[in-house]
Amino acid sequence: MSETIIQIINAVLGIVYVLLEGSASMWLWPLGVVQPIFALLVGWQSQTYSTILVQMYYLITCIIGWISWQKRRRSGGDGETAHPPITRIPLRELAICALATMAAFGLILVSVETFSPYPAVEAAGTALCFLGMYLLIRAYVESWYVWIISNLLYTVLYALIPGYFYTAILYGVLTLLAVRGLIVWRRKMNHESDQL
Repeated sequence: MSETIIQIINAVLGIVYVLLEGSASMWLWPLGVVQPIFALLVGWQSQTYSTILVQMYYLITCIIGWISWQKRRRSGGDGETAHPPITRIPLRELAICALATMAAFGLILVSVETFSPYPAVEAAGTALCFLGMYLLIRAYVESWYVWIISNLLYTVLYALIPGYFYTAILYGVLTLLAVRGLIVWRRKMNHESDQL
């Protein structure tokens, strides 16, 4: 399969995944088990090896997220599969997450600096992706702020690597969809808190 075809399939699946995530749909998790396979190939072909690490992490965390959301979901009155309550991250947990993300950035930077074309951008985007998935599994609205920043970083990274136009476009679109997801999740969170 050509690099362009793999990038396009990855882009389509990635966009559908984020649309499902933005709607807090349980269907994001099964798609999240499939999409990383194509993203792994893109990472390998573009020699952004921390992307491969992120995609393996996504694959595992999508399985964990699927199980977690199944256990914590609420019943959906309109026939849709309901999501767990969307909340804000507690400050203590936020501080721990910030420290863990900084440590991850340092470790990733050290491991990719010899072969990555843009090691700082790649390390920052990767560390933020780890944080974003953790926050998503916990259904914290702050996950969207993390996705906006990490997607912007990946947009820049792939725009700088020749031949990865479609992947750069994907991350640009994902950035816009993350803004949409933030708006939708904030509404859902406010609506849910009004009903308590």
